[in-house]
Amino acid sequence: MIIGPNPAANSFTIYFNSHAKAPATISVFDELGHHIWNNTYSSTLDVMEDIDCSHWGNGIYFVKAEQGGKIYSMKILVQQ
Repeated sequence: MIIGPNPAANSFTIYFNSHAKAPATISVFDELGHHIWNNTYSSTLDVMEDIDCSHWGNGIYFVKAEQGGKIYSMKILVQQ
């Protein structure tokens, strides 16, 4: 999983490439664990998603991708 730009001001892009042809769910959580955003993709190998974070507050957010029983996570810094 690749996230950029990091830090982000108004938006960022998530690139997720998997070798498993299974549904994937990508979620974003704030520092307190509150669910901010998610999307599920059915039977895909490549995901590219632009996320609008212009209405989020400044801080660190956690991006989590789940697919085929595996979990991938990264941090993104939002600075308006």
